[in-house]
Amino acid sequence: MFCRVFVFAVALLFSSVSFASPWEGRWEYGRYLPSVGGALIIKDCTDTKCQFELETSHGAHTCSADGTINITGNKGRYFQKYPSYGNFELLFELDPKKRIINVTHVDGQFCGMRGYLEGTYEHESLPYRYETSFDCWAENLDDAEKTICSSMELAHADLEFSENYPNAKTQKWFKKRAECGKDKKCLWNFYKKSIISAYSKTNHKKFNFYDYVKNQKQKWYYPTDLLLLNDFFLKGMEKTYYEAWNVSLNDDAYEDECENCFAGSYAITGLYKIYESALYLDENEIWLAFVSANLPEPEDKNIIVFAPKGKTLEDMPKNIKKFTDYLIKSDYYQTDSIKLLHFKAPSLKEKTLDFIDTVIFRFQTSGDE
Repeated sequence: MFCRVFVFAVALLFSSVSFASPWEGRWEYGRYLPSVGGALIIKDCTDTKCQFELETSHGAHTCSADGTINITGNKGRYFQKYPSYGNFELLFELDPKKRIINVTHVDGQFCGMRGYLEGTYEHESLPYRYETSFDCWAENLDDAEKTICSSMELAHADLEFSENYPNAKTQKWFKKRAECGKDKKCLWNFYKKSIISAYSKTNHKKFNFYDYVKNQKQKWYYPTDLLLLNDFFLKGMEKTYYEAWNVSLNDDAYEDECENCFAGSYAITGLYKIYESALYLDENEIWLAFVSANLPEPEDKNIIVFAPKGKTLEDMPKNIKKFTDYLIKSDYYQTDSIKLLHFKAPSLKEKTLDFIDTVIFRFQTSGDE
């Protein structure tokens, strides 16, 4: 009798701990997008069914679904018939090696407006893997590569350099990059040096910041994707303002209709515009004007204008003036709500030349390209 009870207890215990479904857990969406987010929670799985809760947000819009997923191997299906709205269907596909789930919204208007549920959901235990020139899913990555994959700024820097100068990567270049290891500052400076050095060799002339940025305009979706330009803003603006402006550039709504400007952007979240910006760039100066709901009150009602040191609102380039006038005419902002700030960094030209003269020369003559 004792043996029977013991065997039954062991079997019960084994059955309760041995089934660990690869589907179960929290899977995150929008990890790389500031204005989008979401999570897929899967639990209580058997070999054929799982319970799920799914919710996403896009600005002011949210979308959700929950119920039972019917599982067949690495594929799952959720189907629900609503008398008033018709059918609603989601398909799930699990990649157990990468630990991601792809969700496809097949049928049914469930969220309305800009809400959506489809996309790639990564397990919460995974490190961030941004798109780079190499495979961030590879198993033999060194510490430098892992660090680049986990940083949006470094990933952009890697793509920028790789797409512009694919033939500039030598064995010495890879060795030098690997020596940075997990040091983000080292990698940041390494890519800056690499871009400027490759530009000089390719064009047979000293690096020209304005010329380089102007030539990248059609290649890059956001200005802050450009390492050298982003570096200027990171060092020249207070963190609060940089992050508030950066949100408008990282939203999925973007337009480039700013005459003689480097970029103009806007984002509509909810039923009104809350992120807009215009960025002017010439050979000597950078001007930036923007509004952002990410600023704390009452500054979210201000038009923020960043100018070179010593400049006043009277010195605004025509394009920036046109942008601020447009905002004032919207009746939401007033003329006296314009707040003038100055970049902390030296002028664009001074900063670039200083960086080239003090750092790049040593980099180019050391043989560590």
